[in-house]
Amino acid sequence: LNLNAQSYWAIGAHGAFPQNNLKKTGYSNGGGIHFSAMNKLRPINKVGIYNYQFGLFSDFSWLGHRNFGVMINTPVPDNGKVRINNTSASIYSVLRNAWDFDKYMLYADLVFGFRSYYTQQTITAENPELNPDYQSVTTYNDVVFNNRFHKGIAGGFLYRLNPNLYADFGFTYSLGAKGLVQPLKDIYQEGNELRYKPTSSNTDILLIKTGIVFKFNNNGSSGNGQPSSNYGQDDYNTNTRTRTTTTGPRPTPAPKKQIEIKPNSDPKKNNN
Repeated sequence: LNLNAQSYWAIGAHGAFPQNNLKKTGYSNGGGIHFSAMNKLRPINKVGIYNYQFGLFSDFSWLGHRNFGVMINTPVPDNGKVRINNTSASIYSVLRNAWDFDKYMLYADLVFGFRSYYTQQTITAENPELNPDYQSVTTYNDVVFNNRFHKGIAGGFLYRLNPNLYADFGFTYSLGAKGLVQPLKDIYQEGNELRYKPTSSNTDILLIKTGIVFKFNNNGSSGNGQPSSNYGQDDYNTNTRTRTTTTGPRPTPAPKKQIEIKPNSDPKKNNN
């Protein structure tokens, strides 16, 4: 592959499949995009077939969504649509052992870093003109959130398409500590209100990947990622507040109010 004097970047798409306890909870499969950057191959021996590399891997995965119809809590009655999304994002350090056979290269990785899982709720008013002092769309980003340390393995192979472009096929399998997650199937509607039922689960996941690798003629160095400061964090918050910013010259317009789901007229005891 003649990558010995170069670093390279890769971008691609993948399928994302929760594993073990996370799979048993009914957490949805999905897919996403990923990016990696590797430094130059460093030969282990004079033959040059056996090499090692260091790098970074990051992905963003969509893991399903559900939609609900509700009444929203505004002065003028209006209907709203609620979309609940599950997503995941990671940043891993990579230690790679590579076998270079010129036309193709096999690789095996050790990966370790951090992965986050998010449950996001977005409320959209069907008739925003009825309540001009309220936002037409309000998003609560971290209804359920966790960030956990992950470690695992990866493997695959690169195939040369031309001197500077390669196809990449592989997988990443990582094991994560327990964290709070919200399977979409466990969200239910009671009257006009939505009920969340988060559960504690290991956060293991499998990515099946395909992508394109670009070779660069430089000194082979790649950036170093810093671990998230949220290690070990859990958050479950159905009333997450987002910041409203305003721009423009004087005078500054008053921020619009967030829209919320209208509570039941005869609310039952809420243990969520």
